[in-house]
Parts: sequence; C-alpha cells; structure tokens
Amino acid sequence: MIGILFQRFALLSLSGSMVLLPLLLFAGLIQRRYRAQSCAVLWLLLAVRLLLPVRVPLELLRPAVTLPMPEYTAIMLPQTPSESAPAAPASAAPSVGAKPPAAEKAPTRSAAERLGTVWLLGAAVFLLGQGAACRLARRRLMRGAREDAEDRACVERLRRELGVKGNTAVWRTAWAATPLTLGLLRPVILLPEEALPAEHLELVLRHELLHIRRGDLWYKALLLTVNAVHWFNPLVWWMAREAGRNLEYCCDDAVVRGRDADFRRRYGEVLLHAAGGGGPVLCTRFGDSGTRLKGRLMNLFQTKRTGAAMVCVVLAGAVLAGGLVACESAGAAGSGDPAASAAPPAPTETARAGKDLVLENVVLLHLENSEVYVPVNSMEPDVMSADTMGEVLVDRKLTDGTEVVCYWMPDSEYTKYWAIRQGDSLLRFCVEDSAYQAGYSIEEFQNVLGKNGFRIEAPRGAAYQAYDYYYIDTNGVPRLLADCANWVEERDSNGDGEKELLYFYHGGALPYYYFRQGDVIYKADIESLWQNRFPDFQLGAKAPPYEWADRGLTVYYSKKMENSSVEPELQKAYLDFTAETIVAWLEKDASEIGCQWPVPENYQISAFFGSRVHPVTGEKRGHSGVDIAAPEGTPVLAALGGVVVASGFDAVYGNYVELTHENGLSTLYAQLSAREVEAGETVDQGQVIGTVGSTGTATGPHLHFEVTQDGTLVDPLDCYPPLSEEAGAPAELSIQGTTFTYGGRTYDLTERSPAISSITAMEQVGGQILLECHTGPKNNIYVIFDPQAGTFVEELTGTHLIWKGENLTTSVYAFWGDICTYDGIVLATFNLGESGYVSGLSFTEDGKQVEVEIIENGESSTQLVSLP
Repeated sequence: MIGILFQRFALLSLSGSMVLLPLLLFAGLIQRRYRAQSCAVLWLLLAVRLLLPVRVPLELLRPAVTLPMPEYTAIMLPQTPSESAPAAPASAAPSVGAKPPAAEKAPTRSAAERLGTVWLLGAAVFLLGQGAACRLARRRLMRGAREDAEDRACVERLRRELGVKGNTAVWRTAWAATPLTLGLLRPVILLPEEALPAEHLELVLRHELLHIRRGDLWYKALLLTVNAVHWFNPLVWWMAREAGRNLEYCCDDAVVRGRDADFRRRYGEVLLHAAGGGGPVLCTRFGDSGTRLKGRLMNLFQTKRTGAAMVCVVLAGAVLAGGLVACESAGAAGSGDPAASAAPPAPTETARAGKDLVLENVVLLHLENSEVYVPVNSMEPDVMSADTMGEVLVDRKLTDGTEVVCYWMPDSEYTKYWAIRQGDSLLRFCVEDSAYQAGYSIEEFQNVLGKNGFRIEAPRGAAYQAYDYYYIDTNGVPRLLADCANWVEERDSNGDGEKELLYFYHGGALPYYYFRQGDVIYKADIESLWQNRFPDFQLGAKAPPYEWADRGLTVYYSKKMENSSVEPELQKAYLDFTAETIVAWLEKDASEIGCQWPVPENYQISAFFGSRVHPVTGEKRGHSGVDIAAPEGTPVLAALGGVVVASGFDAVYGNYVELTHENGLSTLYAQLSAREVEAGETVDQGQVIGTVGSTGTATGPHLHFEVTQDGTLVDPLDCYPPLSEEAGAPAELSIQGTTFTYGGRTYDLTERSPAISSITAMEQVGGQILLECHTGPKNNIYVIFDPQAGTFVEELTGTHLIWKGENLTTSVYAFWGDICTYDGIVLATFNLGESGYVSGLSFTEDGKQVEVEIIENGESSTQLVSLP
C-alpha cells in the first residue's frame, strides 16, 4: 500500500515539475506582469493539485490536440533496465485496450515498499524538524516580550476597521529583526523593541492584520505540507519559497490599493526602514532585504494585468500534465469508439447572397478599448444638521428605510442639495446649481452593473435631463455608479444576467453604453464606434425611445451623398451586444457590403490579427489572421465567390481551404474538421466549404480566417466593410498633463498607474509610441503604445531609457541602482547609498556595453556594463 501511494505521488511530482519548471524560471516576469493575488491563487491551486494523487477520468476531458501514437502502458518508477519491445508489423493497427509486448517488468513489491518507507520517513523528519524549529524560534522571540498600550490601541482600531475577527495580540521584543506574525490559532504580531513613528506603526500593523484576515499563515501551512509530501523534489521547495514571498506582495497591494503616489512612497520608506529578515518558516515577515526588497518597492508603482487567463491556462496544464493528455490510437476505424467513427454533421442549407435582404452581413464593433469609467462627483459627501435644510423639492423613503431628499439651500435661488436624512443630520452627496424648480425625482433600481441603489433625476440645462445612479457603500455613504442624460434604459443587453445602461445624449444618433467586466465599469461611445468602423455611412436621426428587435437595437443609416440635396435612402441595422463586442447586423444587399461573415451566428474573436502570444507554443509572434470561436461542426461559408486553389492538410493549419477571388484578393479557412470542396472547383459567396474544427495546432474548435490582398496579409476584419480612403490617414498625436491622444481617442495614463503625475515626453520609435511619464523624484514610467493594435503593450519603471535604432526591445534603463533590459533582466546592481544615483546611460560605439554615469557623494564616475 505504501509503495503504491509513493508511486502515485512520485508520478504526480514528476508531472507537476513539467508545469513548475517554466513557471519558476519566469517567476520574476510573471510577478512583474500579473497581480500578486492572481499569482497567489495560481500557487494555491498548484499546491492543492500536488496533494491530490488522483486521475481525472478521460471521459470528462475532451483533448484539444489528438496525438497519433500506439498504445502503451506506463510503468511506475523505479524502472529496471530492459530490452526494447520489437516493433509491431506495419499492417497491424493497434486497437484500444490492446496489451503491449511484455518488454518491461514492474518493480518488485519489496523494492516499491522500501522506497515508500523512505519517502514516509523523509516526510516525517521534515515535519518534525520544521515543527521543532518553529517552536524554538517562537520561544526565543517571546523571551522578554512586553505589551505596549499604544500598540494595543492601534491594533484594536485597525482590527475593527479591517474586519479582522478575534483578538490579536501585539508584543515588543528585542529578538525580532523586523515586524512579523506567527501562530495559526492565536496569531501574535511581534514588533522590534525600537520605537516606530506613529505613521510607520499604523502601516506595519495594517500589513500584518491583512495577513491574518487573509489566512496567510494557513496558506503557508499548506505549502509546508506540500513541501513535506514532495521533500525529494527541489522544484517544490522553490515553489514554496516563491509562493511565500508573493504573500508579502499581496498585502503590500492591499495596503496601497486606491492610494496616490505620495502614500506609496511613504509606504516604500517604511519597507526600507524595516529592512531585514529572519524568523520561523511558519510566519509572515514585514521586512525584506536585497532583491526581495527591491521587488516589493517596484511592485508599489507597477500596473499589472489581472492574470485570470494565465491561471486557467496553467491549471489546465497541471491537470493535463498529470497523465491526463488523451493519446488516441491511430486507425480508429476498428476501435469501436463511436466518436471516432461518427461522420461529421451534415451541412445545413445556407441562404446564398443575392438581391434578397439578408442578415449574414456583420461587422464587429470592438469594446476592448473602451474607456474605464471614472465617476466625477459634484461634491465630497459631508454631514450637516437638518436645521440647514430649506424647502424640500422631493423626498422618498427607499425599500430598506433609507430616506433620500432634494432640498433648497436656505436664502439661495440656485443651490440645491441631495442628501440622506439621518435623524437630525443630513448626509449630503450631490449639489445642483440651477434655477430649475421642477423635474426632480428619485427611483430605486435593482441589479444595474452589479449594484442595487437609487437613481436621481434632475434638470441641468436646456433639453438636458440628468439621471445619476447611486449605490450605498459598506460605510453607508452614497457613491456615484454612473451618470446618464436625457433618455436612459436599464437593460440586460449582453445576456450576463445583470442590467447595463444605455443613454441618449443631446441629439446623438446612437447611445452611450455602460457595461461591467469584473469589478471595472466601462463607458463606450457607440456612435463613435460606428463612425470609425463605417466612415462611408452616415447615421440617420432617430429619436428615442429606442426600437428593439429580436436581433438587437435598431439603427438607421445611409450612404454618404456628395449631393446634399438628394435625400439618402435609409437602411436598417441591428446592434447585438455581447460581453466583448457589439455585433452590427446590416440589413442590406450582400453584394454592396462586400465579404460575407464566414461563420454566421458566431462572432467571438479569440485571437486578432497581428502580434500575439501563441496559446500552444507560448511564443510571441505575428498572427496571420483572426480566430473565430465556434462549436465543432459549424458550417463555414465562402466570404466571396471564387475558385478553390488549395484544399488539403497542414500540421499547423490542419484541414484548410484556400480561395482566390477577383482584384487580387484571396481567403484561407483553416482548422476545419472537414473539407467540402476540392481544388479547381468554383464556389459562390455563402457556399459551405467546410466545417469548424481543431485539426492543427489549436487549443479548441475555431475557424482560422486569413485574407490576402495582392500577396500581402491584411486584417480580415477590415473587410467588414471595406475601409474608406480617409480611414488610412495618419492619426493625430498629442499629450497634455497625464493624457495621451491618438486617433481621436484620449487615454488618461493615471488609470494605468496612479503614480503618474505628468507625461513629460513622447517619441515615435519603429512604429510604436514611447511616452515618458514622471512618477516622482528620480523615477519615471515609460509606457509603450502600439498604434496598429490600439493598445498599450509594455511599461518600464525607471530612468534614462536608451535603445538601438528603431527597436525598443533593445532598451536598457536604470531602476535606482539596477541596470535593466527591456524584458526585466538585471544586468548589474550598484550600491549607491541614500545620496547616490544613476545620472545617465549610453551605449559604447561597438554596442556591446553600456556606459553608466553615477553621482555618489557629489562625485561623478563611469562604469561599464556588458550586454547579454
């Protein structure tokens, strides 16, 4: 029994190492790019997986890639040398369940049992040793410890503020080199004997209480258990160290979340003041030193991605690596597997494009670049006596008993306040400055953008009726959720189970759209999205209330006319809202629109045209088309009529069909589960040419769709509809304060990093735009914008950025005493003390080294650093 258990954990440790090794090698890069909480979830899931030596039944998995290989049986370690089995005859196709030749022998029971016994003894020694070390360290740390009334009062106040349950003791001890917390059931915070400034004390205690609230000591106990079970695997030791280090990043993030750059700098000073280390393994340590401290300081000023997709990919890899990759046998015809012999679904009849009006002509209006909505309040909430309230314009008691009022300020002809009446006091949250005396109201709302609350209506200009949505936060204070105008509609537009907001503003032909992704609310200007995507079409005025059809919001549009005296013919379109895009259905003659969408009813783009990280290989490279997610077997239609020039199979593309059309245009359809046409055939627009699959290098069923114009790859989405001549004009660039404007859209960079105080310089380098942003004394953030993708692609924190030619990936910059490359590799570290700093960087003439100019104690010097 012990031998079998060891064999399972040994195999689990081996398969887990396949996932751990690349993660640990790139742990620094992952830490810089993704939020610490996502990394904490990632390490937690991997730790749990390493404690569960179970196999998921293959019937529950549908492998994305099928590997043709003969049947085999895994022999558990340890193995004994044996001769290779003779090859089976080429004509004999192995069947599912066939036994392999008896070429290898399983280990004897005695050998397996002996190894299992050694494994258990090693785990027991590890746990006993760590437990004894923790107990001795606790005794030493508590020796001579004393309580301090000021510390106790501060802990109690912060404990109530943070919602930490139970009593938390805090002691001063001469044996603690840095603040730390230990104890699973009765946690104790230990502080060094030396006195801390009041501000430092509060930040230290807040950090340690967040550890207690998060249960980080239990997290470390789990890591310790995993380490004991896999004591023979050095990668698990490494993982436990990285996961424990990441917990400090999580609490640092929690302390500075929502705070400005000054607060983050002050917190960084506290980390520097408390620099140090040491303590038992089962504790949290506030202080750090060396590269760990440097990483935490950098983390305070970095904007990171959520990392949810990264966690899912790694978790899937961990499951698959545990022996769960389905290797199906080749020659499945005789396998008896119904899935292997099942014919692909019969293609359905599809309407051909002609003179009839069709709805298969679609264009995607992308929401991925929508602006994050930042509420702008008319005032900061304050509390006043109810005696200051003048004439009440509107008063309503909500379902939960909250009473909301709008009243005149006494002796004022213009000022009115919105407030919550609380007995003899008023909690004011909004001010109106106008002479309007009517048109005010209060209504409740449910499940709008994930919140419940109330909506206030107020006139704020000629033909301008405002609708402001408020919710009550956990402290009982009203917070602005969204501000709308004129006509507003609450509607679950994208089918996510909660209502979004659309509102129509001052004569616009299309509404603004509020939607939520995660905890972030975005605001999209649908009219601008339409005009950018359809530069040759103009919108027809249509006053609300909006018309909703089965296909979505009704839109009226027409072709732009050179002769303004000619009345254009209005056509209909429908806007269907999804989580990431707005699908525009064009009710029009397909020949006038151009390309037909190749997979009707499926509009989720899983990978766009241009640079991307390949989901299978992990390499960053150009993507030659777009990937359209769709169920396996979905019919694929020809985007245009033409001739089939190729129909075959490729290891990467899988089954594919390539068509050539008029005017130098060609289209390619790849990852097909089946091909319905052969080379030389002529096809019509809308004809079924294959079905969706994942027969090449893929992670799931989708259509890979490419478009080539005169031998050059182009973005397929530009064909829906064709771009006007004006669309290719250079976009205007400008910077002002903390905002950057490109192509008519303005980006506020403080939304990416609150530490940014101004954009100090802008430069175009090799097709990208480099923005130098000031964040504080002797420190910058360099933000790189890709105009083709319309997104920010990189952020580098430091100073004196230099690069070679027109390639920003050759960049070198300084972060305090570190000299770093574009991908974060530290080339050299200089100990500059408190007054020293790097004053300049430059490449040597041969380009193989960097000259580093240093100012230290008022004196200048130069150091040479070699490039990799």
